[in-house]
Amino acid sequence: MKNRISFLVLTMTALFLSTACNNTANKNETKELNQQELQKEISSLEKQLFAELKQQPDQGETANLRDYYQEYAQRFPNDSLAPEYLFRSADLAVYLKDFGSAISMYQSIAKKYPAYARTPECLFLTGWVYDEHLKKYDLAKEAYEVFIERYPESPFREAAEVSIQHLGKSPEEIMEEIMKKNGKE
Repeated sequence: MKNRISFLVLTMTALFLSTACNNTANKNETKELNQQELQKEISSLEKQLFAELKQQPDQGETANLRDYYQEYAQRFPNDSLAPEYLFRSADLAVYLKDFGSAISMYQSIAKKYPAYARTPECLFLTGWVYDEHLKKYDLAKEAYEVFIERYPESPFREAAEVSIQHLGKSPEEIMEEIMKKNGKE
């Protein structure tokens, strides 16, 4: 289940990042870019990084793209792309194993952009990062419960409920529980 969620998160990130345009620039140049130019730079870097999904994206370029996303959201917080770019930045932070930043961004999106379509997902992913990567099961449980309470109709609800049941358990322990439940010891 958790592997499917991990795969889902990476797939969603790849799909969103693959809808890009053209152009390139250095990170140092972003201070001088206007909104439209910054969008083009982001699109260009997205294309560059994710043109060949079979290859592992370069860590430095990935971090650079994450920084562009954050800068855009910070400079243009009222733009409709701001929460999407923060979401993408959080996903890249997970990829870069910067889990604290990812959680901060997911929580920031939930707080600043409650009407954003992916806000429920942000709350779910907060729990998932605490659970899967940081092994902070108490915080994971709390995040999952907040998610379930706020978004009871979400398609991720069942995954959150199952995750709560299996917090801190190894795959072997989970399999054993399932086998016992189904009467197949």
